[in-house]
Amino acid sequence: MSETPKNLGFRIPAEWEKHSAVWLAWPHDKISFGSLNETQNEMDEERLSRVEQKFLEIIKAISESEIVKLLVLNGEVEERVKKMLRLINVNLDRINFYEVDYADVWLRDFGPIFISNGREKAWLKWVYDAYGNKFPDLLKDNNVFLKLEKVIGKRMFKIDFILEGGSIEINGDGICLTTEKCLIEKS
Repeated sequence: MSETPKNLGFRIPAEWEKHSAVWLAWPHDKISFGSLNETQNEMDEERLSRVEQKFLEIIKAISESEIVKLLVLNGEVEERVKKMLRLINVNLDRINFYEVDYADVWLRDFGPIFISNGREKAWLKWVYDAYGNKFPDLLKDNNVFLKLEKVIGKRMFKIDFILEGGSIEINGDGICLTTEKCLIEKS
């Protein structure tokens, strides 16, 4: 019998089940959060600043009840984010920072899917292809959590299947809700 997650009794818990932390990535990408017009850099900075303010609100709300695991590009960004969090009275003991190179904030799409069999926790590493290779600058995000593998610990199962995690909803009892457009390639 092969050692598949299913054969070992693992399951994907529902999002609303108890969990130990929420993973987020600090926004930095002007392509995602700015205009594509290079002459509008000032507007890009303003829009990115508004996105950062929303992320601060999200982090503050989450950190009141659970740990936030936050990706940042480097130590300079980490210190800047810490300063902003202190200004809004966020308990920094509830925030764990991880310096890693990443492109986008949509961790739900390229991040791990955590699983459990009641005794052991593990994670699934799917292939992330930046939405059908439509965004080459995002392809590096496929390797972000491989770089953090030692931090995550736990057992990892590599799944040779392309998936954006945000395209599925799991109920914890083996039912997956998705759309044909997200997962089935049309010929």
